[in-house]
Amino acid sequence: MLGALLAIGLLFLAYAIYDMTANGQDAIIIFCWIAITIGVAIIAYFSFFHEVRSRTMLLMYEGGIHLYASPWQRLKGFDGILASEDIAWVRVVRGPTSERIGKEDYLSYDWGEIGLEFSTRSGNKYSIGTKPLRVIRDLVPLIRAYWNIDPIDYCDGPGQTHRYHKGKRVA
Repeated sequence: MLGALLAIGLLFLAYAIYDMTANGQDAIIIFCWIAITIGVAIIAYFSFFHEVRSRTMLLMYEGGIHLYASPWQRLKGFDGILASEDIAWVRVVRGPTSERIGKEDYLSYDWGEIGLEFSTRSGNKYSIGTKPLRVIRDLVPLIRAYWNIDPIDYCDGPGQTHRYHKGKRVA
């Protein structure tokens, strides 16, 4: 899908450059079109791989964790397996999230746990993407117990919590 969008974008860019030069347009306009196209391609690339990273299953072992490795990370030599002895620190990533507590009820958190970021001793950082609140709350004690690493969390709780029933906020 992403490759098709990039191909269409490049074809559009090539036609736009041809049309502008044939009609005597300035080089600055051509440069602007190139910059816009590259910007859109970069945004599409990162949003696509963030979505894939968030949907990929997370495998945690006693001696490490298996993360999603993007094609760019694979080119740099990361195969997706991160050994626990290579991890320098783990940070809890926070943001707005929600949790279903019944068939029609859910809780909304302003500052809930949504992900983890791992930093290696060599300075590389890897994210697990956005995961459900329950997954992060279950992983943090396991990281403490099995890897002897205390995850960095700059907040004690999930911030303001709001309860919703059938889509309407309940006091």
